[in-house]
Amino acid sequence: MPDQTDNVDRLPERSNPGGRGSETTQRNRQRERRQEIADELDIDREGVGAIDRLEGVDVFLRSDGQQQFAADIRDSFAGAADFVQEDDVDPRVNPQEIAADPIVASDRRSAGPKTTWTRA
Repeated sequence: MPDQTDNVDRLPERSNPGGRGSETTQRNRQRERRQEIADELDIDREGVGAIDRLEGVDVFLRSDGQQQFAADIRDSFAGAADFVQEDDVDPRVNPQEIAADPIVASDRRSAGPKTTWTRA
C-alpha cells in the first residue's frame, strides 16, 4: 500500500533566479542585526530597534536597551576605578549611536579639601 505522503507534491528549495545572492527579507536582516548588537552589548534583543534605510539597516537602542546598556556601563566603569560606586557614574548613553561616554556624575565629584591661602 503506498504511503499517503507520496501523494503530496514537494516544492523544490527556493530558487535564486538571476544569481542575485541570498534572498534575505528586510525583517530577517533587521532581526539578525538586532541580535548581533544585543549579543555584543549583552542586552535583550527587544532593547534594540532597527529601521531599513537606503544605506542599509539602521539600529538604535530602545528605552529598555538603553537602561540595560547604562547599567552595564556603570558596573564596568565603577569596577575599573578606585573609590567609585555604580551610583557615582553617569553613563551618558547615546541610543542612536549605541555608544557611551561615562564620567563620574557631577553631583558625586569631590570638590577636594578646602584650602585657604594667606600671605605670611
